[in-house]
Amino acid sequence: MRYISVLNILLMITFGNLLSRELTLDYCTKQALAKSPLQKSKLYYQTKTDLETQSITTNYYPQLSLDGQASYQSDVFKFSFPFPGAVSPDIPNEQYHIDLNFQQIIWDGGITASQKGVTEAGNKVKSLEVDVSLFKIKEMINELYFKILFLQSSVKTLEVNRKQLDTNRYIIKSLVDNGVMLKGNLENIDIQILSVQQKIDEANTDKKKLMSMLSEWIEEPIDENAVLIVPKIKSAKYDKIYRPEYKMFSEQQNLLEQNKGLSSTKLLPKFFVFGLAGVGNPNRFNMFENSSSFYWMAGIKLQWLLFDWSGTSKKNESIEISKSIVNAQKENFDKNLKIALIQEKSDIKKYDDMMKTDLQMIKKQEIIMKEYFSKLKNGTVTITDYLLQVNSLLILNINYDLHKLRKISAQVNLLTKTGNI
Repeated sequence: MRYISVLNILLMITFGNLLSRELTLDYCTKQALAKSPLQKSKLYYQTKTDLETQSITTNYYPQLSLDGQASYQSDVFKFSFPFPGAVSPDIPNEQYHIDLNFQQIIWDGGITASQKGVTEAGNKVKSLEVDVSLFKIKEMINELYFKILFLQSSVKTLEVNRKQLDTNRYIIKSLVDNGVMLKGNLENIDIQILSVQQKIDEANTDKKKLMSMLSEWIEEPIDENAVLIVPKIKSAKYDKIYRPEYKMFSEQQNLLEQNKGLSSTKLLPKFFVFGLAGVGNPNRFNMFENSSSFYWMAGIKLQWLLFDWSGTSKKNESIEISKSIVNAQKENFDKNLKIALIQEKSDIKKYDDMMKTDLQMIKKQEIIMKEYFSKLKNGTVTITDYLLQVNSLLILNINYDLHKLRKISAQVNLLTKTGNI
């Protein structure tokens, strides 16, 4: 028969008060993600996208500008007439103009729409980079949480070892007192006991440090008597991989496509409605009118870059190279993830096999312990001999729980790495 989980019992004994606060991995992960300053970055990028899009939209609005100029020039244009009495217009040396210019886009070749696409895609990439960083926090919390659980289990194993050494010391001391064994043997076992106690103290110190780190991640105080609950994983199977990196790679490709589209708009024709109205002396459109006067002009303008010395073509080639770089990064990520998943799957199988062996040893040790108990009742063995067998069974149960914990850790890591938890 399988004893009640020794690990859980020992955890209860360690923390003493069963009413102490319980912490789960899911709670710690959610709190760490919610409290991360990176969450603010996502809101900032959304606001940044809205503001930049609104700014780009103003390209469609009428553009008004006011220009003014006052000057004095040494020479002015004069006519020389071949017939007598003809007088050249008196163009003043002092001149001024105040103009109000108006321009409205009719068709900009898709520049504004492309700029919006580039802005939205660029900020989406930045936001997804934040998601990638947040995903790494999940992995760090997993590692920290299970390290604490491992330390708790290690402390229990060391304490069992310490008790066994105490039992052995009792036996050796009895032999020394009876003159059967040298006193140096007692000194040696005392050194072993101190060494184990030192390891227990070290493990407790490390656990306290890790608990403080976990407290900082979730931004909540964690009492030293808090109980970390072992996660319950029914199955580590998954159908798909949901990693934010894949969304980021896809959006990076989209951003490059948007930049390619923006680059191509450089070669498309653009149409504008324009107008100009002003006051000046002389009249900007009639220099013979040499007094302050009003003038205006309106029309349609075409702007078309017919040749850019292959600048757009080279820009697009550069973008295609950048797309290849993103593909290479995705392939490298795929490879690293595949290797990591192989490791986790291998660990799951390894600890599953070890647990099966543990159960076999536990079953055999239970038989041995029952035999020793019978001998104890018959007086053929001492209580010390029987307790040694009890401790051996306890160690086997602890090892089983430790291997079970490591299997759960590998399962959680597998589900986390695939984005299914």
